[in-house]
This record gives sequence, structure tokens and C-alpha cells, in this order.
Amino acid sequence: MAANLPQVLYVEDDRINRLLMAKIFTQANDMRFIMVENGGQALDVAETDDIDVVITDIRLPGINSFDKLVALRSSPKNREVPVIALSALAMVGDLERGRRAGFAAYITKPMNIGAMIDTVRECCASSAYAASQPSRQPKVSTVPPLGSYSAATHLS
Repeated sequence: MAANLPQVLYVEDDRINRLLMAKIFTQANDMRFIMVENGGQALDVAETDDIDVVITDIRLPGINSFDKLVALRSSPKNREVPVIALSALAMVGDLERGRRAGFAAYITKPMNIGAMIDTVRECCASSAYAASQPSRQPKVSTVPPLGSYSAATHLS
């Protein structure tokens, strides 16, 4: 895979969800997909790699996603990196809490895979680092649908 592809960091403690997303992102060959199991690992990777977008499960052991978002925003390197929440918490209050926290989008599980990929691509294109690197813009392509689920909710 080319080094100049946008880099998407996925944070998920559930093994099955990681396997599903790995399969999805294998088909989306216009992005580099990095997976970690917890918030601490995510913060380490975000400091060492040039991450364009973070997708994170809300409920994680250790550093939860809200605390992780605050930590990313406090880092000059990652202050502008879009962070997408991915959660089974789908009540109006959950979405509102995500909006107030500053997530770029809040995707509910089960998800619409095509809408999720489109949301990630949009966030990659708007990433401050990607904007300064035209070669890191994701190509327009489609991912074959793996199922029909609920849509991503843009919060900004």
C-alpha cells in the first residue's frame, strides 16, 4: 500500500468488530487502516504516525472515547484530526453528547457501511494534514455493500 494514502486509526476493544472493520477497509483500498484495542494505544499511534481520521468506539476500557478526544485536542499535532464516534449508544441524548464533545460524526451500530466509508472519506478530505498533502486525498471509489444498516450522523 502506498505511504501517501490517508491514514485511518480505528480504536475498538471487541475482536469481532475489529475483524469486520478490517474486512471493510481491505475493500476500501484508498486509505491505510490502522487498528488498536484501547485509548492509550490510540494516543501513542496518533503521536507517532500522521493520522488523518480516528474512528473510535465510545465504550472502551481505560481511557474512554470522550477523554481520548480531549487528549487528542490538547496535542498540537492532533488538534485538528477529525474523530468519528462509532457506538451502539444511539439515543438522542447520546448523539447530543457526541456533538457537544466535538466528534466530527457519530455513527450508530449497526451501521450503514457505505455511509460510514463516505463519512470517513469526507473526514480524510477535510483533515488538516491531508489538505496540505494533495497526494493523501482519498480517491473516489465505492465499497461493495456488506449489508444495510443505519446511517452515519454528521455532527458538525
